[in-house]
Amino acid sequence: MKSFDPPQESPPTPELLNPTNPVPEFVAATIPGAVMSIPKNQRVHLMHGRDLAMWDGRKLGFFLIGNPDVPEASEGTFPGPTIRVPRGVVFHSYVEAHGQPAHTVHWHGIEPTAMNDGVGHTSMELGEYTYQWQPNHIGSYFYHCHRSTIQHFDFGLYDFLIVEPPDAYDASDGKNVGGYPRRTAANLAKYPNFPGFIGGNLESGDPHAMTVPYDVEALWVIDDIDSVWREQADHVHQTFPKMGDEPGVNDDFHENDSGSYDFFAFHDYNPDYFVVTGVNFPGRIGSAVSIRPGLTVQAGLNSGVAGMQISINAKRNQTILVRLLCAA
Repeated sequence: MKSFDPPQESPPTPELLNPTNPVPEFVAATIPGAVMSIPKNQRVHLMHGRDLAMWDGRKLGFFLIGNPDVPEASEGTFPGPTIRVPRGVVFHSYVEAHGQPAHTVHWHGIEPTAMNDGVGHTSMELGEYTYQWQPNHIGSYFYHCHRSTIQHFDFGLYDFLIVEPPDAYDASDGKNVGGYPRRTAANLAKYPNFPGFIGGNLESGDPHAMTVPYDVEALWVIDDIDSVWREQADHVHQTFPKMGDEPGVNDDFHENDSGSYDFFAFHDYNPDYFVVTGVNFPGRIGSAVSIRPGLTVQAGLNSGVAGMQISINAKRNQTILVRLLCAA
């Protein structure tokens, strides 16, 4: 169902349930200055327009995702704040669209109801809205804006969405919540070199069934950027058509052209900047340039989980989990 475009009001969430996600409460309790302004709710703000410096000092325009409840993320980050959620909880995210409309949030890999799926033109466009869904599978996913998708994604409206074991934020057993080792889903029955693997099946009720612990975690969000896209589409309506009196038949796709029939349609891509988890570095594909050591991500940008790395530092015999989001 397409509710409105451009958004003029905030539709109610169908069949709204009470949220049970413990992560916002954990973040508010562990990150200095963080709050939980809406109980058990992961807040998301789209979009924060900012210029970010590349490795050569040149500044490029980005559209960013922010979380107003966390100081480090309030003005938007590239990539966006990592969202973590335990399997099986009722997840709520109150999303506000800033800047020019329209926007959505698509929870890529999650299968919620159509209204909460966040695909532009087929679900609902923001405005403001409380997304609701329940994750059923542990693993690495991502979330992104799905309106004017090619431009919005390339300009930075995305990041990781991680589903963890159902007890990942349960401190009742005295484990190190928010630290390491942590667990992820895996089938390692034939690989005894990874200690701590628990088999079984999900029907057993064991929250750790078919999971393995890991000691070091890296979130690699790799992206390449064509700066010409910024030059030719310097605002979010650059490629929007002007609707004719017969929509889809005589729309004007050249209203914003700099010259006659110079419509820029995101079909020519020649990246000249490369980044890993927001850290940019010189060199093109195949270069020998490596990322500098000792880089980590603040816990406030990682749902309160400390120790997540960009440049990996591990000891012998430790298990390393690399989560890779290819945003290229």
